[in-house]
Amino acid sequence: MKRFRQRLQALWERLLWQAVDDSAQSAGLQVRVAKWHKRIYRDPRFDQVPAERPALSIGEPARHSFGPGDGHPRNHPRIPVSRDWPATLGRIWRWRIELGSVAVGAAVLGQVAWWWSASAMAVCVAVPYVRRRVAGGLRALMVRHRFQGLCLRTSLRSPGGRLPLVIRTAHSGRGVAMVVWCRSGMSQALFESYHDEIKVACFATGVAISIYGRWSHLVLLEIRG
Repeated sequence: MKRFRQRLQALWERLLWQAVDDSAQSAGLQVRVAKWHKRIYRDPRFDQVPAERPALSIGEPARHSFGPGDGHPRNHPRIPVSRDWPATLGRIWRWRIELGSVAVGAAVLGQVAWWWSASAMAVCVAVPYVRRRVAGGLRALMVRHRFQGLCLRTSLRSPGGRLPLVIRTAHSGRGVAMVVWCRSGMSQALFESYHDEIKVACFATGVAISIYGRWSHLVLLEIRG
């Protein structure tokens, strides 16, 4: 039984993580398996950044030197996450779909018999069109949360510690498209500097970053794969 469980676990690891690990390693990232099979991806270039700020002589201008750390690639400074009340509203906005789904589900279950809910779920599984729409919506939701988790673990946010606001997420035949609102102090170039991290975090084969329409504060992320 123990051997069977180990083989089943190895198969699950291969199906769920092998493609992502290969993509991370091809991008030059180090992969470490933590507890509960959690993955930690680390850029080895962190070790090339001096950990301590060198001493300055009298009259010498200040130099910028940032210490290495997990999730803060290249020479980007560590920016603490904002904890004020607008940030709390932002967290509610990020979980709006889940909170709304729980509220609607509780209201429906309180008014409708359980077998009606089971029948609706069976229709979602049986009808190919509905199944594709539901699967696409779940994938778009997963990509959005993976992207926002990347923003929390890195310095992909404003100088004040505020995360970029994901306005809309849509699933298409080629992948997922996200429209992101850049807060003050952010730009398209910031997202481009995190291209590889976004690609790995969103389980993508490619990422295209561009300005959305004529609005320079809106960035379109096309997650392919």
